[in-house]
Amino acid sequence: MEIFLYYFFIFIAGACIGSFLNVVADRIINGEPIVNDRSRCDSCKNVLSPKNLIPLLSFIWQKGKCVHCGAKLSVFYPISEILTGLLFVFAFYALGIFNVRTQIIQVVQLVYILIIFSLYVILIMADAKYQLVPDVIIYIALACVVIFTLGFKTYDVWSIYDRFQTQELGKYMIKAGYLTEQIKYSLRDVAFDWGSAAVIAFFFWVLVKLTKERGMGYGDINLGLLIGIFNGFPANFLALFLGFVLGSVFSVFLIVLKRKTMKDTIAFGPFLLLGSLVAFGWGDVILRWYLSIF
Repeated sequence: MEIFLYYFFIFIAGACIGSFLNVVADRIINGEPIVNDRSRCDSCKNVLSPKNLIPLLSFIWQKGKCVHCGAKLSVFYPISEILTGLLFVFAFYALGIFNVRTQIIQVVQLVYILIIFSLYVILIMADAKYQLVPDVIIYIALACVVIFTLGFKTYDVWSIYDRFQTQELGKYMIKAGYLTEQIKYSLRDVAFDWGSAAVIAFFFWVLVKLTKERGMGYGDINLGLLIGIFNGFPANFLALFLGFVLGSVFSVFLIVLKRKTMKDTIAFGPFLLLGSLVAFGWGDVILRWYLSIF
């Protein structure tokens, strides 16, 4: 029961952050200051009081309308809050923060995942609402992924070296070149991850050129690079596949409901990012299942 309370409070914290991330997406796209202005109604521009900003609850008791002018509130408010809350819970659960004695490296991994998830939410909200992918957020995410990835690889090698230094057999293994081999394996993994990410980015570049930016934009190229490095090989190709499947299914659904036609376009970025999140969480399971078929 206690662990469920932990996850409940984590969800609430994530929902609060998700509300802010939705505002960040709006303000970046509109060129407004992120933190130097109070939240306002998009329609009447009245400043919202703290009680109007409580995640989920304020949307429910206001019946999805502004308390000042009665304008309908965007459904993206609760979506961003629920999505971020669930992602935060998943991050804590995936790393087993409450199940075992937490080590410093786990805390660092948690911070890394929470940062990337938060940036993903901003990208999803921005593209879903405006069909624009803010480059500044992608560049920040790319920098985080590169720095943390290299840091984790360095930590893994250092951990092996530190452990071997305290063992007699370990010292002989270092002399035998075991540590050098581990460094080679780490560099090989990075090469595969970054190389496959470049392939994905090039694939999107070709699509942009072929469609003359009618189906995709240059922001999707950067998005493909980000997903490619974050998920790593081969999960990044799975993320790409899942993104196309999710986007196609959603498009067909809208056409069936006559909300869209074959000539209309939809934001593709959110589906790529959702595919990336699914591949991050269950990529190994999906790939093992797929390979077991053959």
